[in-house]
Amino acid sequence: MKKRLVSLLVALCMAVTLLPVSAITAWAEESGSNSKPLQFRQGYPILDGIDSTTDTNGNKIYIGDGWSYDETNKVLTIAPENPTTYDLTAYGSIRLDQNSILCSTVIGKNATIINGDFYDSDNPDVKIINHGVINSGGYHTAVTNHGTIIDGFFSSVVSNESDGTIENGTFTATVNNSGTINGGLFKIKPTGGLTSPGYTLNVIPPNSIRAVSINYIKNPCYIIPNSDSMFPTNVKVLFWSLRTPFSIGITFDNAQMQLEEWAQNIACYCDADGFFVTFSAPPTNTDTITLGKYDPKPVDPKPEPEPKPEPKPEPEVSTYTLTVKGGTFTYNGGEAITSASVPVDAAVKVTLNQSAVPEGMVFDLWAISDEGLLGNPAVAYNEESFIIPADSATKGSTVTVEAQYRDATIESEPGILGTAAIIGVAGAGTAVLAWQGYRIGMELYEKYFQQEQEEPPVEISTLEGQMTNLLS
Repeated sequence: MKKRLVSLLVALCMAVTLLPVSAITAWAEESGSNSKPLQFRQGYPILDGIDSTTDTNGNKIYIGDGWSYDETNKVLTIAPENPTTYDLTAYGSIRLDQNSILCSTVIGKNATIINGDFYDSDNPDVKIINHGVINSGGYHTAVTNHGTIIDGFFSSVVSNESDGTIENGTFTATVNNSGTINGGLFKIKPTGGLTSPGYTLNVIPPNSIRAVSINYIKNPCYIIPNSDSMFPTNVKVLFWSLRTPFSIGITFDNAQMQLEEWAQNIACYCDADGFFVTFSAPPTNTDTITLGKYDPKPVDPKPEPEPKPEPKPEPEVSTYTLTVKGGTFTYNGGEAITSASVPVDAAVKVTLNQSAVPEGMVFDLWAISDEGLLGNPAVAYNEESFIIPADSATKGSTVTVEAQYRDATIESEPGILGTAAIIGVAGAGTAVLAWQGYRIGMELYEKYFQQEQEEPPVEISTLEGQMTNLLS
């Protein structure tokens, strides 16, 4: 039996050796894996030689070695079975040119991204969802973090979810935190979640014409040091266009010291951009650190408080109180009102309220309590709408303007003398209108008719008869 098996094996080996080499190679490829590694060209995964499939939603899907790509929605998923690091350096083995990655990307839990370069120029909806590790690179698109961010430059909004951790990095936009932040440099102080204590770093240039940036973001910034971990927050201060180094000092709690006395891993150098100062941020118990040119002169521990400027009283506005009955008034473009305190220097427009005119009556004139206004030729008190000129009322006075009416069957006479024809004297010199109980104010009577009582009365029988009938 054994001899037969050996004979069959020998025969099989001889048969294989007789096959062409191309046939053997094809068989080996079919038996092995056909998946291609992840590579990028012009911002998108290279799909050459990969057969596509269609998912249940009709999306066109390409599957490679540890990754897949939804070409319909332009979404890349990096999900290797084992821990894998993806170095996305330009002109490297994965990113074959200098173009940024332009598609949305889901980073799986076994994936670590270094030297990432993601950008949303082609599609504003591009985003990154991280379940793995982001270790370095530039991320110019929104990031939702469920994994770990160790380092990187993030110029768009970052949402650090409840299962996310930020150990370090530079963040130039808002960080919405529901997870843990142990360190980093932030343009806007993060809030929420578990956020380690930090401080504001403010850099003062040696002269006012020099621009300053901190990790290439605008001065000042908020620093969470994370100095006790493997990922301390490193700070790079650039004094733009400055070619002359100078001694660096820091000031906090009214104390000044050289940078070397406070921080570690310090380096200072100049290049084409300017003068750089780099260091690892240490912890501190103060809220603000000021970095600038070292000045050995002691800081006054008790600086004299600056005198507080005494508030100057606002100039008093001259006003008077105006009340309009049977109408409304406006001034300075405001709404129509019936009573208010009005600036003396404002022109006021008085308008009759037609709905307030009693049935069977018509408007006759306005009774005005201010004699100065009543005698002002610019005040057309016998018009349904008239103007009280600016600076014509007395400061602090109370002015009442009241609409007067007459029976609709009585024709209007020109001027105040037409109204005077129906005024009677009813005890103690009170002027009373006889038209259905409506009166002209005391002011009209006193101003225009009281002085005429001293003259000899002119007996006019027709007028006296009219007045007697009206008053009876």
